Amino acid sequence: MEIINGQLLIGSVVADNLLEKYGSPLFVYEASAIREKYFKLRESIRYPKMQLYYSCKANSNLAILKLLRKEGAFVQVSSPGELYLAHKAGFSSFNIYHSGTNCSLSDVAFCVDRNVHFGIDSFSLLRQYGERYRGTSVTLRLNPLLPLYRKKNEEEDPPANSLPSKSGIPIDRLQEVRKVLTEFRLSLTGLHTHLCAEDGSGSCVLDFMNPMLQWAEEFQEVEFFNIGGGFGSRLDAEEDGEILEHLSQTIVRKLHQFSARTGRSLTLALEPGRYLLESAGYLLSTVQSINSNEERLFAGLNTGGNHLSNHMYSRSDCIISRTSDFDKELIPYIITGNLNEEDDILYRNDGGYSTVELPELSIGDNIAFSGVGAYAFSMATPYCGRLLPAEVLVDGEKGSLIRKRQTFEDLVHNQIY
Repeated sequence: MEIINGQLLIGSVVADNLLEKYGSPLFVYEASAIREKYFKLRESIRYPKMQLYYSCKANSNLAILKLLRKEGAFVQVSSPGELYLAHKAGFSSFNIYHSGTNCSLSDVAFCVDRNVHFGIDSFSLLRQYGERYRGTSVTLRLNPLLPLYRKKNEEEDPPANSLPSKSGIPIDRLQEVRKVLTEFRLSLTGLHTHLCAEDGSGSCVLDFMNPMLQWAEEFQEVEFFNIGGGFGSRLDAEEDGEILEHLSQTIVRKLHQFSARTGRSLTLALEPGRYLLESAGYLLSTVQSINSNEERLFAGLNTGGNHLSNHMYSRSDCIISRTSDFDKELIPYIITGNLNEEDDILYRNDGGYSTVELPELSIGDNIAFSGVGAYAFSMATPYCGRLLPAEVLVDGEKGSLIRKRQTFEDLVHNQIY
């Protein structure tokens, strides 16, 4: 995203032109930004047996899946529905890995029937799997028993929302796992974990690796080593390039040390999702109203928290900007959405509303939210009957429609009345 001749450009396309052609509000993704992140991550981890699985829960639009497939990415899915989409996008079963939570035996069977690699995330499911697929191989999703959210400062008290992860087989139950594997003659060939630190720095990955490598030493047939998508999103910033380099070097060093100790070489898998997509996405919207209340100025948009459900609270990496007329006087606005809810405020800080300074707004002006490529549309809903926006992919000088705008007819699709 850049400003040229007083206009906001996404890739080489003027944002206002996209709105004029495809309507408002509108999700827009920049193909070159997705590719840049993918190649940056792939080239940063200098390990010969490395596989990148795009975690498609971040954004499962078929055009984005196809883009990453063509660049050589594999795909991680978390449900039969996402597996269906991955096949629709052209991924072969060999290049798909299923890892979900609270999965059923029918989920496993759906994958097994399609020759898709599946991660088992609980003791109960492991026993069910063993009973049905006795004598086969299995990958386990492990719970490293570390807090889901880390302290930002070691001197601080643990935050109130610090919780153990709900997902995976606890790392301290190795002997119980061994008994189940022996009972059903199962071969443990893969290990997996998928957690992410609250601060998005990715440092939690290093904490997870040590206990997982201990398991890999205990089970001689382990060859697949998946450390999930814990790189987070802070690495989007240029100043965090050193963090990525440090993480990459440390991960590779630990794997080489494992090989030196055991004489075995593990295949390393990563599952980036937010990292690849977040900074590549924008939501373009239009000012519907300007209101004042007790010296506060409210700018009301034709989008709301139902389109930005994962971004409306305190997103320092989400930049709100006009799409033109940048030379007007800066005025602080509270940005509000069009849901019939008092708390539909689209930018917050520490649980309260925050003002955003923008060049003076008028009804009909267009606004851009950046940093919403991941977990925005994929978590969006038509709450209050506010229809889901269209999606557009910008590649170079061309913007292509990749999902039509939702219609009123879609609201009653599958309803019986």
